[in-house]
Amino acid sequence: MYDAPWARGIVGKQVSVEGMDQQTRNGRSASAAEVAALAGVSRQTVSRVVNGMPNVTEKTRKRVLAAMEELGFRPNFAGAALRGGSYRSIGLCMYNITRVGNLATLEGIMQAAREHDFAVTMIEMGGDKPYALADASRRMVERPVDGMILNMNRMAPDFEEFVPQPGVRTVILSMYAHPRCTTIDSDQYGSCELLTNYLLEHGHSNMRFVAGPENSISSRFREAGWRDTLGRAHVDAAPMLRGDWSADSGYAMGERIAAEVLAALQAAGVHTAVETSGYAAPEVFRRVAGHADLVLFDVKHADPVQHRRWTGVDNAPILRNLAWLCTSGRPFVVRIPLIPGVNDTRENMLQTCLLIKDAPGLERVEILRYHKTAGAKYAMIGRTYAPGFDTGAEPRVHDVFSDYNLKTLIQ
Repeated sequence: MYDAPWARGIVGKQVSVEGMDQQTRNGRSASAAEVAALAGVSRQTVSRVVNGMPNVTEKTRKRVLAAMEELGFRPNFAGAALRGGSYRSIGLCMYNITRVGNLATLEGIMQAAREHDFAVTMIEMGGDKPYALADASRRMVERPVDGMILNMNRMAPDFEEFVPQPGVRTVILSMYAHPRCTTIDSDQYGSCELLTNYLLEHGHSNMRFVAGPENSISSRFREAGWRDTLGRAHVDAAPMLRGDWSADSGYAMGERIAAEVLAALQAAGVHTAVETSGYAAPEVFRRVAGHADLVLFDVKHADPVQHRRWTGVDNAPILRNLAWLCTSGRPFVVRIPLIPGVNDTRENMLQTCLLIKDAPGLERVEILRYHKTAGAKYAMIGRTYAPGFDTGAEPRVHDVFSDYNLKTLIQ
């Protein structure tokens, strides 16, 4: 089906076919009459196609769209706005789109705009300093928009004094109420209040809170919800951690908390164990493993090419951490999930064996036959389990580890 790129999403908009934005191949602006002549239809038919009206056959529609594309024809949306009093466009001012969780907000706004047949005109205010609402508003009103949304992740210096542009409806995304504009946001305070109460009701009082950047409004409200709820329950708040809401920051905070929990358990005389694929930065792996009495280390494939094929990642970090574990003297167990047609070859078993055979801390090797539990998990979330190998086949077991006097458990 032929579909000109500009024509997508214009159903419901009455637009003018007088005046063009694009040039024809000979340098002149194309006209509706020229499109009609090339397509062999009337100008009224061109107008019907542009406005997505139903009383045009699909064959004719394709012919008109092809003529528009060949001539570089573009409808005059500005003319339609002048006649209809609306650009059918919402202005959106975002701050650091990819850094502080704005992608979900952006997608929600775009979806709502699509559902109401509106376009979105977006500007981004970057830098390390909060933008002034007046500056953002002035920049946005210069564009063809019917209203604007100002996403205020950080407190704007002119928040209280800001006066919206006359005749342009303005909404501010913020937890703070504004004297002249509608404000709306997720209930950052209430969500953390609800979560903290849930944990308290289930007997958990020692909670670590990972906050966002200090200048983040959302982070401030979340922290307040957590602290206030603990205070009402007469529970002292544990030391707060702070990240920047990036994936790396979240990973680092999680690793730090895990290490602290393991260290506390060891100090209390509780036996600790960590089950891991070993896919981690060396310093992270060593710090966490150092607080564990036993490490259960999964080795899915010793061959780097096959490992990447079946898991999507390189196994170099895994083998590097395994090599350190083998020389560290720390107690560990190697676990091999045996997948039919994937890693159940004698060559793979032997290659894995050679990696670990001299490790003083190795307690045993566990060979775990493939089972279909993963398929059931996929079904629970409504997804089809199609792993790319024969799930009905029995994996081949090659116990090469006994040849090197390694204790082996086959399950």
